[in-house]
Amino acid sequence: MLAMRLPRASLATPFTEVGWVNDADRVEDGRGLAIFDYDRDGRLDLVVRNYRQPAELLRNGGPARHWIEVRLVGVASNRDAVGARLRLHATAGWQTREVHAGSAYLSGQSLVQHFGLGDATRVDALDIAWPSGERTALGTLDADRRYVVVEGGSAAITTR
Repeated sequence: MLAMRLPRASLATPFTEVGWVNDADRVEDGRGLAIFDYDRDGRLDLVVRNYRQPAELLRNGGPARHWIEVRLVGVASNRDAVGARLRLHATAGWQTREVHAGSAYLSGQSLVQHFGLGDATRVDALDIAWPSGERTALGTLDADRRYVVVEGGSAAITTR
C-alpha cells in the first residue's frame, strides 16, 4: 500500500510533500481518481476509489481564486466534443485543454474543462479547435462562470 502524495513545486525545491497540510495524505489502497468541481465553487475536488473500501471525496478548501469552466457540445463533431482543443488567453498567458474520455484505469475526468485564472477577472480570448476541423474564436469572457459552447455557434452561453 502506498500513501497518496500531494507535491507542490517551487523554484527553490522541485517538490515538497504538502499532503498532510490539506488532509490529503492517505494510506488507503487507492485504485481510481476523478477530478471535478463537486460543490461548484470553482475549486477542483477529488474522489478517490479505494480497493475494498468506500470511495472518498476530498473537497478542496483552499483559497478561492478566479476560474472559468467550459462545456462543449459537438454538432458536426461527436456530441461530447472528445478530441476538441481549447486555448485560453488571460493576463498570465495561454492555457490549453483537450477534451478526453476514458483516459485511465478505474479513473475518469469531467468533460467540463476547468481553467484557473488566478487574479485575472476575465478571459481575453478562447479558441476552440473542434474534432470536425471547425474553429470557434470567442472574445472576452467574465471569470467565475460556467459556459456552454455549441459547435457552429458564435457565442458562449453562461450557465451560472
